[in-house]
Amino acid sequence: MPKDPAALLSLGHDKNGLNSSDVKPWHIRGNYTFYDSDGKVEDKGVYEEWWISEKQYKRSFSGTNFAQAEFATGDGLFRTGSQAMPSASAMMLRTNLIQPLLENDLLKEFKLKQHNESIKREKYDCVTLNYPLRANVSVPDSFFPKSCFDAAQPILRINTLGSYVQILYNQVILFQGHYLARELQVYFGNKPKVDFTLDVVEPLNETLNPGLAPPPEALPVDLSKGAISLSAGGVVPFLIRHEVPEYPASAKERNIQGTVVIQVSIGKDGHPATLDVISGPTELREPALDAVRQWVYRPFEVMGDPTVVNTIVNVIFTMG
Repeated sequence: MPKDPAALLSLGHDKNGLNSSDVKPWHIRGNYTFYDSDGKVEDKGVYEEWWISEKQYKRSFSGTNFAQAEFATGDGLFRTGSQAMPSASAMMLRTNLIQPLLENDLLKEFKLKQHNESIKREKYDCVTLNYPLRANVSVPDSFFPKSCFDAAQPILRINTLGSYVQILYNQVILFQGHYLARELQVYFGNKPKVDFTLDVVEPLNETLNPGLAPPPEALPVDLSKGAISLSAGGVVPFLIRHEVPEYPASAKERNIQGTVVIQVSIGKDGHPATLDVISGPTELREPALDAVRQWVYRPFEVMGDPTVVNTIVNVIFTMG
């Protein structure tokens, strides 16, 4: 196990999931349960993917409330079923299973700290991704993203995106020389968000081409700039650097509270590109904008390419 945190994360990136350059075509299938913000079951179904390359695959979510199949042909992206963007839960499932760790070029956003931890009697080799905050802001260590590996080998076991989002990897197997979790659990706070059990993982013989071509009823997806939008909660799990907004003393003195709603365009590099306030107390708008300008998201990819995403961000100011 490397003793340099950057080297450990780089090795972990290359050995976990199925997104490395040496991975050959594969097929996976498993059962998921998605939960709402109250921890109640929101949807159940099957996630299945036939992957030849980043630009040629078939990916499907077959749930009770959301059913969609995507077909990437190399020339475009097509969908049957729902034409909406997959939910945050669906995107979290796929991302954290197949691409669980950040790309190396994103690590420049952080100061890395490697340390040992014991969690529920198991020992882990962890790397915390620290970054500077305002001088008057005090936060616990759990505020920052963290990746924890098996103490003896680079098997990813825990990922956290601050104190709010936690991803657990269990029943890890070796497939094509890469670690893949048969059980994946995501928690928002202390409430479940995603449960997934992988049932099938096998090589894909691309010469068989098992129905990867889009059927006649499939509709093309508009991938032009600004065409992709996510719901307000859709980007929360992908926020990797979060600046805490400064609460103006004058607003506190006047007991001004509320939520500043901001329309944000997230660039291909994961940084907010344009921000427009939709609503919120006037005195709180500029502090909210100042904070969000410094946020960093894990870049959103479509067919392997980073893409611009539009979303709504809610910045809450409360005296409580």
